[in-house]
Amino acid sequence: IMCNREMKFGLFQDFALRNGFDGIATGHYVRKLARPDGSFDLLQGLDPNKDQSYFLALLRQEQIEKAQFPIGELQKAQVRELAHRHKLPNADKKDSQGICFLGDMNINRFLEHYIEDKPGNIVNAEGKVLGRHRGLHRYTTGQRRGIGVPSNTDNEAYVVTRLDMERNELVVAFDQPDSPGLFTSQVELYGVSFLNKAISAESELLAKPRYRDPSQGISYEPQGQDGALVTFAEPQRALASGQVLALYDKERLLGGGFYR
Repeated sequence: IMCNREMKFGLFQDFALRNGFDGIATGHYVRKLARPDGSFDLLQGLDPNKDQSYFLALLRQEQIEKAQFPIGELQKAQVRELAHRHKLPNADKKDSQGICFLGDMNINRFLEHYIEDKPGNIVNAEGKVLGRHRGLHRYTTGQRRGIGVPSNTDNEAYVVTRLDMERNELVVAFDQPDSPGLFTSQVELYGVSFLNKAISAESELLAKPRYRDPSQGISYEPQGQDGALVTFAEPQRALASGQVLALYDKERLLGGGFYR
């Protein structure tokens, strides 16, 4: 999301405009809609399995104005068919799963170059030490794989519920709805921005807690200059500080903000 705002639709788009181009075109599965007042909205892509509007939740109006999204009206199968017809070398290339600029490099291997490991205890909600972690930067809320602590309980697996930075402890619990800290119904957002007009009053909206999550009903309450209080109609699992909540009005992308 940050790569899109700062790099693709930031530095790259600025470079294109400075060098005489009218704008840029990208392969995001989203649709651009012109409004009567001359502004632009973004709608979810027609292919529900490939919609990428979530990743554009922090774009600004001037960035959208100079961008085109030519495959937003197509299904993925149609895009591959066009690629075959025009003999493009990536017609059968596997869908990318990599992180911007890292490609398929393992994220932990990348972080090792910049963040020194700081081992600490892995504990449960009661504070019982279950094992040791290598460094909190290697984990995220909701993570199940790679924790390194067996549950010793049939059909139960540990999941990360909290990163206690002050105590340098990784807090885990069984992956159950009643596990402390795993599910939440209310979150604060910071760094909220909108693609078009800002939502300045309490509103009932839709939101995507993560890219692959279905849209959820929320109550949105603006707070301060760029903050908000969001209440979900249904409790949400493992919302991690620093990740993005994308806001929608039906299929129209409104904007987004970061979980505090």
